[in-house]
Amino acid sequence: MCSQTSIKDREIETCSPRNVFYNGENNQQRFAMFFKRFSTSQITGLLAACLLFFLALSANADTYVNGYFKKDGTYVEGHFKTTPQDTNWGAYSTDGNNNPYTGTDGQRARDYSPDAQNYGSGRVIFTGPRGGQYYINDSGRKVYVPKR
Repeated sequence: MCSQTSIKDREIETCSPRNVFYNGENNQQRFAMFFKRFSTSQITGLLAACLLFFLALSANADTYVNGYFKKDGTYVEGHFKTTPQDTNWGAYSTDGNNNPYTGTDGQRARDYSPDAQNYGSGRVIFTGPRGGQYYINDSGRKVYVPKR
């Protein structure tokens, strides 16, 4: 059973929470009338722009790492890191980049650049299972270097 109500000089007929009619038109008709104002190419262009916008947001998304304690008891404060990539060109620590959170400039050589050849000189460079390159320092720890 439906009921009729007047709101601001408009007749509204309510049949259920999902069916609200304005002057004899249901919501689907009003939706269709709204989009008839635009051409197909305008709607397609708007959808493409929205898609590109959201793809750009996700491509540059940083990841927040919560603070944690290392095995030696040292506390590492929470921080942002860039999304993992195949090279270090987008990392904040890379030369030519700036960390927007701390304001510091990157100092590390870019992967595959001439400066990358100077890291770990005189040491054997190993390649890990995911492609990272490193050498073992005097303390027996891995020191990652830019890819050569």
